[in-house]
Amino acid sequence: MNVKCKKCKYEWDTNSKMIMVSCPSCGYKITIREINGGNKK
Repeated sequence: MNVKCKKCKYEWDTNSKMIMVSCPSCGYKITIREINGGNKK
């Protein structure tokens, strides 16, 4: 997945499964995934 920082415009690829990632350039936290409602069956 390609991610672009909203603060410094740095772009990088990530395979992170986390909801948020930190920009490796400036440290700004970016939300890359929606939080699921937790409705596991």
